[in-house]
Amino acid sequence: MINQDDLKHKLASLSIFKGSVNLSYFKGIMTNDVYLARDDGNQYIVKVRNNQSYGVIRAHEIAASKAAHDAGIAPALLYHDDTILVFQYIASLPLSQQIIREKVMLQRLMPLLKIAHHNVIKYLDKPHISASIFAEIMGGIFFLKKHNSPYCNKFNNYIKDCHYFNNLFISYKLVFTHSDLSYTNCLDDGDKLWLIDWEYSGFNPVLFDLADLSQKNAFTHDEDVFLLEQYYADSVNSVLYYHFHAAKCIQILCMIIWHMISEVRSHKNLDCFNVINTALDRYQQQCDYFFNLKVSVRF
Repeated sequence: MINQDDLKHKLASLSIFKGSVNLSYFKGIMTNDVYLARDDGNQYIVKVRNNQSYGVIRAHEIAASKAAHDAGIAPALLYHDDTILVFQYIASLPLSQQIIREKVMLQRLMPLLKIAHHNVIKYLDKPHISASIFAEIMGGIFFLKKHNSPYCNKFNNYIKDCHYFNNLFISYKLVFTHSDLSYTNCLDDGDKLWLIDWEYSGFNPVLFDLADLSQKNAFTHDEDVFLLEQYYADSVNSVLYYHFHAAKCIQILCMIIWHMISEVRSHKNLDCFNVINTALDRYQQQCDYFFNLKVSVRF
C-alpha cells in the first residue's frame, strides 16, 4: 500500500495539483483508502486502490465513472493510473440512513436512478466488461472455497439460492445499475444529487438497485412501498413487490459474500465475524419473509 508521504509526492507531480498538497483521510471507507486533497485553494477526492480486488474490474470502474459524469450524475474523474483515481470534489450536505429514507429525498433520488439506469449506458465505451450480481456472488463463492473459508458448508445452499432467484428474473430487462446505494455514495450539494463509487456497477434488473437501496439503508415496509411507487408509479402490483423482496434476498447474500471475502483478505481492521453473523440472520429472516409472501399480497 502507498503511504501518505509517497501519495503526497505522487500528487504533487501531477499537472492538476499546484503547490504543496495537504491530505485528510476519510474514515469508514472499507475497500479503498480515500483522501481529501487540498492545494492552492482547490479540493479533490483521491481514491487509493488497495491490493484486494473483491471482484472489482478497475477498467470497468473507470469507464463507469466517466460515463456517469458524462450523463451528469457523477463528479469528474480527473486522473487515474494503476494506483490512484483523482475525482472532482463535491461539497455536500451530510446524509444518513434516516435522511435518504425521507419521502422528499426519495422523490429527488428516483430521477437520478433513472438516469443511471437508462442514460449512463449511452456514454459507455464498447466493448464494456461487466458482471451481474449473480456472477459476482458465484465468483466470490469460488474464491472462498479456494481459500478454505470457514463457511464452506453453506455454499451449496447459496448456489441453489442463486439459481432459484436468477430464474425469477429471467424475463426482466437488464439496465445499468449502480449496485452500491448506501447513503454514503449519494452526495447532496444542496441543489442536486450525485452518485459516486461506481466500482460495483453492472447490468441487472432495476429492482436490484431498489432492493440494494432498501437493504443498505434499513427501509421499513412502508418506505419500501413508497420507494416502489416513486419509481414505478401506477405499475406497482403484488408481483413487483414479490420480486422486489426476492431481490432483497440476493442483495443481502451478496453483502454476506463480500464480508466473507473481507474476513479472508482485507488489510483493514474489520469486525467481520460479528458483521457476517448479523447478516446471516438478516438473510434468513428476509428469505423466510419472501417464501411466505403470496403474490396476491395487498399494500
